[in-house]
Amino acid sequence: MSSYFIFAIALTVAYIIYFAVMIMQDLYGKKKDGKNDVEVFSVTDDPDEGVQVSESDSGFSIGEEDYTTEYLEQENAPTLDENPESSTDSPSPIAEIKSQIDGTMDTVESFMSNPCTDEKLQLALINGGHIDDDTELDWKKVINEL
Repeated sequence: MSSYFIFAIALTVAYIIYFAVMIMQDLYGKKKDGKNDVEVFSVTDDPDEGVQVSESDSGFSIGEEDYTTEYLEQENAPTLDENPESSTDSPSPIAEIKSQIDGTMDTVESFMSNPCTDEKLQLALINGGHIDDDTELDWKKVINEL
């Protein structure tokens, strides 16, 4: 036999003896009377009672206390029926921000004669260049040589 097989058999026998001793110690050994690792919490019989919270049109109440909320309506604020752009007194803050953004944005013009979306391009790749009955893409083969 080679030395590897002798080592493997000796190690296996050592493991069997070790685990047999550990199992026998757990089953028949004396239990430790040391400190218990269990944490004990004292719980009273009277749990905390919940507090009722209710909401109304004028405010809300928590338990026995009532709180009122006030809604201050602005004089120049548009109502739901009114278009905020139709106000001629002063432009809304959103319109001012939009005008500032529009002033700094660049205009972009499309340079493709027939742009297509991702779905149309995928359909064209599957169909060999035919998107619809009237639309066909030109396929140009490009060979990169060094």
